[in-house]
Amino acid sequence: MMETTKHRVGSDGAFQMNSNTGASGVIIRDERGDTLGVEGRWMEHLPDSITAEAMAARNGLSLAVASGYHKVILEVDNRSLAISLRAVVPDILTISGLCREIQELGRSFVEFEVSLVGREPNSAAHCCAKMATASSRVCSCVDYTPDWLSCDQRL
Repeated sequence: MMETTKHRVGSDGAFQMNSNTGASGVIIRDERGDTLGVEGRWMEHLPDSITAEAMAARNGLSLAVASGYHKVILEVDNRSLAISLRAVVPDILTISGLCREIQELGRSFVEFEVSLVGREPNSAAHCCAKMATASSRVCSCVDYTPDWLSCDQRL
């Protein structure tokens, strides 16, 4: 039997221009807002912040596919990325390949939509991105809310 729950996949990218490094942050929640999984992933050789944002979105959808979810709302806080992901042909050339990959992942779900959210509602995904570092490249938790993700970030 197929699930009826829509899972919200919050994603956020962090970018450090001086080192061309950054991180992706992902939080997956159910319709009640309960945390089902989080991930922070370190990234190197990034050309710009929009690439970090797109990679975070891709990582979030990959986690949702691996978790077996069927109905997904991808939440991003970057307007340009949201517009590109909704377009038939992505309009940002530097991330057009990533956008096509994200759109293809979106077709893995029975229901899929992209939602533009504000920075505040996306703060938990940002917190997840901050957990990944050059020395601790991946931080991941499934089926529980880690202590470092404060309760005020549960929306």
